[in-house]
Amino acid sequence: MDSTVIGVFEDLVQAEQARSEIMALQIPTIDIEIYDRTGVQLMGGSEASTIDYWEKLYETLVFGPSNQALDQDDVRQGGTVMSVRANDSVMNEITDILHRNGTVNINKHRMIRDS
Repeated sequence: MDSTVIGVFEDLVQAEQARSEIMALQIPTIDIEIYDRTGVQLMGGSEASTIDYWEKLYETLVFGPSNQALDQDDVRQGGTVMSVRANDSVMNEITDILHRNGTVNINKHRMIRDS
């Protein structure tokens, strides 16, 4: 099953380093998205990723209202958000990479599939 992890970084350099390490795990670039504090997509994703940043991020991850406020505050303080979608089997390794590269906050969410 796939999950998504979101890491908030203080700067783009930290996020780029984490992205390089995550790509070494054979995670497709389309599944690794990096946004700045204004919601502009800097790397990864697809053409469809240009829709409203917060709306897409929260709808995809099914965040509740309390989590939205926390993450928006973290982004304002940090400035760079990385979203990684991957199989659960590598999620712990991805989380370790995010921590090692200086993430200030991490949230994990299991993807819900329609039957």
